[in-house]
Amino acid sequence: MSTLRQVAQKAGVSVETVSRVLNGKLKETWPSSIRRAKRIRKIALDLGYFPNAAARAIKTGRFGQIACMVSEYRREQPDATFTLGQLRYVDVVTKLLADRGYSTIIEPVYLDWRTGKLIEISRVFSEVVVDGILGVDACGGISHEIDQRIQNMNTPVIWLNRVESKSNVPCIKIDEALGAKLLVDHLVELGHRRIAYIGPEPGGHYSVEERMEGVRDALMAHRLDASDVRSESWHPNSRELARQLLNKQPRPTAFICNNRKRYDAVLHEASRLGLRVPYDVSICCFAGIQDVNEYPITAVVIPEAEMSKVGVDRLIDRIKTRKAPGTIPDIAPSFFRGETTLPPSSE
Repeated sequence: MSTLRQVAQKAGVSVETVSRVLNGKLKETWPSSIRRAKRIRKIALDLGYFPNAAARAIKTGRFGQIACMVSEYRREQPDATFTLGQLRYVDVVTKLLADRGYSTIIEPVYLDWRTGKLIEISRVFSEVVVDGILGVDACGGISHEIDQRIQNMNTPVIWLNRVESKSNVPCIKIDEALGAKLLVDHLVELGHRRIAYIGPEPGGHYSVEERMEGVRDALMAHRLDASDVRSESWHPNSRELARQLLNKQPRPTAFICNNRKRYDAVLHEASRLGLRVPYDVSICCFAGIQDVNEYPITAVVIPEAEMSKVGVDRLIDRIKTRKAPGTIPDIAPSFFRGETTLPPSSE
């Protein structure tokens, strides 16, 4: 295997320059420095040189790795993969960290969906192999046990899409109330006055309650009836609830849905009743960027990329300074005007 010195000799630069380039510590701002760095990396690849991560960790006290820890309830399907939303966070985080010279270790954290307790002990908890942890709260069930284990590791951590707990763990969350207001304001501007909301039963992830309360508050701010702001229990489910609301007299002329799953439920039931979207009923929802890119849904877009960038920046700053990040403002969602909302036909 080639050495660092051989790469330096071949590139015609110092060993220190090669080390800084390959470790991502050289600021490549000028065109000439960018070309030189690309040439050094190509020479290292051609010569078969690979940095010794173990030796680097001993020398610097850094591993050059970040754990992206994704929480997930484990139900009856133990081999279930990440959802599109979870994959979006992982994809963005991995690319952002790579740009900053870090490798990413993907660490699923499985919780019992009945108790919320940790099912499997992650490798990250058993040995220190990372410089920091970027958590993604996909289920709202992060337990004190997980926070305590991370605290015992003395490893910097930032959580995405989570509300700060009693453990005072730094968290970044979405301004769900603003998202709800954007959807309600849009429908009211179109002329809708009978607006329904469908979402899960409050509990678990913070977004469930904040979206529902945000819609209710926004309707009341417009002096509109909020009695059709509904949540599901096990019975009725989302389709049965949509059917009940669509069969009301007078029925709602517009629906706001907690997510894409509820949007599909309303769309299905409206179709069964012969109602055309958006001509007879308008539907909008909270959705990921992949949903609005694939389908022309009117939606508030969850700011996954923006939240990931803030999280990566704050985490790396914590790794370098070992200082707490302070208060992190909520991340604002954006509004996307699709083709599933129009002015009401009967009001």
